[in-house]
Amino acid sequence: GSYIGWSGMEKIAEKMGLYAKYGLTKKDPMPKILQKWINGGDDTTYTKRNDAHDVYYEGGRVLAETIIELSDYFNIENVAVTGGIYFGKSGEIFKEGVEDTLEKYSGRNINVIIHTDDMKKLKYSGILGTGFQVYNIYAKDKQSKFIDEVYHLYAEDTDEKSDGELEYALRRFRKFPT
Repeated sequence: GSYIGWSGMEKIAEKMGLYAKYGLTKKDPMPKILQKWINGGDDTTYTKRNDAHDVYYEGGRVLAETIIELSDYFNIENVAVTGGIYFGKSGEIFKEGVEDTLEKYSGRNINVIIHTDDMKKLKYSGILGTGFQVYNIYAKDKQSKFIDEVYHLYAEDTDEKSDGELEYALRRFRKFPT
């Protein structure tokens, strides 16, 4: 199964024995607990902080191994990871696990972006991810129409229309080969 995302952090924590070590159950929101430990809440001990660090680092390492394996078959240049469990320090630790593993074993130039705290960038990732799905399924004219519709929806939803980041991302997206 997956070792990325919410369930991935739960599986890694279970594999490391953290549920038993801290008297937690499967009903406890392990990724949120780990984030609290990483951020050093009032009752966080050094051991809890290190255990939380190890879970997120391992998740990053597993993602890097997956990227390396897939890059034998696909030309992977960029990977974007989003989600609330990667916000803040937990995302930084996850990224550290990815980058250390890629550097040690890959030798490839693969850019990994972990959106750790910027909701605007999180929206871009979602838009482009959805665009990739459409691009791979539909003809170019339908894909182009979809991108235009998504752009207009986003433009209506934000006050930051003039920064050009979304426009740049969409222009690059349209240049992908069919």
